[in-house]
Amino acid sequence: ETTQSIVPLWWLRVVGGVLYVSGMLMLGINSMMTWMGRPAEYENPVHTAPRLTKTYVDHTPTPTSAIDGAPVLELGKKVSVWSQMGWHRRWERLPVRFTVFTTIAVVVATLFEVIPTFLIRSNVPTIATVKPYTPLELAGRHIFVSEGCYNCHSQMIRPIVSETKRYGEYSKPGEFIYDRPFQWGSRRIGPDLAREGGKQSSFWHWTHFENPENVSPGSVMPDYGHLLTEDMNYDAIAPHVKVAAYLGAEYTDEELNNTAEVAYKQAEYIAADIVAQGGPAKAYEKQAVALIAYLQRVGVDLFATEEPAAEESAEPADTDTESSEETAEPAVEEAAQAENGDGPNQDAFVMN
Repeated sequence: ETTQSIVPLWWLRVVGGVLYVSGMLMLGINSMMTWMGRPAEYENPVHTAPRLTKTYVDHTPTPTSAIDGAPVLELGKKVSVWSQMGWHRRWERLPVRFTVFTTIAVVVATLFEVIPTFLIRSNVPTIATVKPYTPLELAGRHIFVSEGCYNCHSQMIRPIVSETKRYGEYSKPGEFIYDRPFQWGSRRIGPDLAREGGKQSSFWHWTHFENPENVSPGSVMPDYGHLLTEDMNYDAIAPHVKVAAYLGAEYTDEELNNTAEVAYKQAEYIAADIVAQGGPAKAYEKQAVALIAYLQRVGVDLFATEEPAAEESAEPADTDTESSEETAEPAVEEAAQAENGDGPNQDAFVMN
């Protein structure tokens, strides 16, 4: 609805752009005609400044202190001379040296500020449920970037009531630790995708890529039918996974060594879902499946449940088993005694 309401303003921008370009063309034509109409010889002589010497010669006199001869320490006189900033004015007359010194100062100060943010891990906000993208999702993210989807879709829900009501829970810093670079975007011609994962079915996305107006009437998004016909190169996913691992993403040996097979299995699962809803067969071979895998993952980790460690969950189970066995042994002995008439009566056993 928002997009449809601002379409007339887009045309107004087109008119403004035409006027701007026309003005630039007129400026160019006017400049050319002025140059062509210049006189053959100018009446006023042209004066030129004398050439500079090859090397710099400093003719500035040595500054003197205003307190020379006063009964003060020699250090005070030196400070007085230094405060006249003559040394700085000399640098100003040496542009190359001044530029080098300024650059060194800025770089050193920047490093002092930036390096600690990379070395201290506690500076990086983390969320326990946020995990690295799978190989197929990482490939889909690469397609998302290469197709320029970030030019029309943002992935950043601001902590504003109007945005949280429209798109969902606002974005947290820890959600983007595996996004390199992040896809926050700068404008929303289309809706924000920060919570897109799980909102629509995989077949809905497939149809949306084929013709957006089939599922979203009035959409201005172009179709991406080529993603439905171009084959996915699974062997090209491995380099992306290795780069992500180098940058800190945690992957298993299976994902690092058999990247293509892992991605292929997930693609088959998504393709089966598409086929079950009426989509074409062999969808797992197409690039659209990788992009769908990425879109179905975006924003869902924040609400995921953290899985407990396997070793920790196994230990209480063993303890419970041992305690149940210990409890069962006296009960069996009491039952045997009750049958022989040596132990407690049957009523007492039943109560136990």
